[in-house]
Amino acid sequence: MVATLAGKTIVVVGGSSGIGYGVAKSSLLSQVAHVVVVSQTKEKAERTVQRLQQEVAAEVAAAPEGTLLPVKGTVSGDFLDAHDLASVRAFCERV
Repeated sequence: MVATLAGKTIVVVGGSSGIGYGVAKSSLLSQVAHVVVVSQTKEKAERTVQRLQQEVAAEVAAAPEGTLLPVKGTVSGDFLDAHDLASVRAFCERV
């Protein structure tokens, strides 16, 4: 049996660039229910959410019919300073 993340919520720390961004984007395309992108600042997280929404919508629209399911999941952004335990605790309480 293959495990699936469909219907789940995932938190991607460092999701605003690089591998983390790729994980967030592919998760949305894989029918994950909700993706929380975590960055060092709220502004960076918000920009990333907008970029993800635009890119995922464009990919789904450009895909040949039947090759990509419509994205049902949502994405939100949050922030934390991983070097600051108080910031990590505050993030955990928000999520």
